[in-house]
Amino acid sequence: GIDLKMSGSVPFVDGARIYALATGVTEAGTVERLVAAGAKRGIPEHEILAWCDAFEYVQLLRLREQHRQAAAGEGGGGAANPNVVPLDELSDLDRRILKEAMRQVRKLQQRLELDYPG
Repeated sequence: GIDLKMSGSVPFVDGARIYALATGVTEAGTVERLVAAGAKRGIPEHEILAWCDAFEYVQLLRLREQHRQAAAGEGGGGAANPNVVPLDELSDLDRRILKEAMRQVRKLQQRLELDYPG
């Protein structure tokens, strides 16, 4: 499986915080921060929207898995990580979209690396 919190959500949240701090944006939500700070940084709108869509999809998968675990009675004991989604249980479509979402994580990280080297 893949830990969608650490591998998916956290990079978007951290990237949004970095850009918000760098640009003085005061928005509180990740998507709002990405949109406002990205516009101030001159990042192309299609790139920002791809990051936002990817972040929201990762969050959707996390919530769906948490709901599935709760319905199956797996979430109470704390043994199963509610953020880990078994890849073999995803549909082909979900795997393809998740793969693209992970590409967007890499693109955000690469842009951050270019904007803030070292």
